[in-house]
Amino acid sequence: MSWSLGSWWQARLPEDVDRGPKIALGMAVMAVGITLVAAMVAPPVPVAVGVFGLILTGLGIGMVFPQLSVLTLQLAPQRGQGQSVSALQICDALATTAAVAVGGALFTWLLLWLPAQAYLAIFGLALVLAAVGVWGGYRVRPA
Repeated sequence: MSWSLGSWWQARLPEDVDRGPKIALGMAVMAVGITLVAAMVAPPVPVAVGVFGLILTGLGIGMVFPQLSVLTLQLAPQRGQGQSVSALQICDALATTAAVAVGGALFTWLLLWLPAQAYLAIFGLALVLAAVGVWGGYRVRPA
C-alpha cells in the first residue's frame, strides 16, 4: 500500500520538476525505514517500529522506482530513448541479482557464527545502497 502511495505521489509531480532531489528524498525515506527495521534486532524494540519501517521503505521505493524511468527518458536523446530504457532495465536486473547474491552469501556465512550480526550486516548493506541512492539523486542534473 505504501509503495502505491509513493508511486501515486511521484506521478503527480509537475513534468518539469527536477527529479534528482525527489529521488534523493525517496532514497532517504527508504534509509530511515531500513534503519527502523534493523532496530528490531534489539529485543526491546517493539514490532510496531519494524512495521512502520517497512511502510516507510515501501513509500520510498514507490517514490523512486517510477521516477528512474521518467528521468532516463528525459535525459536520453530522443533517438536513444529505447536503448537507454533497455540499459536501465538490464542495470536494474543485474544490480538486484548482485545485491541478493552478495547479501545472501554474507548472511549465510555470518548466520553460522554471529546470527544477530548477520541480520545487521544485511540491513547495513541495504542502508549503504540507500545512501548511495541519496548521493546519486543529488548528482542528477536536469536536461
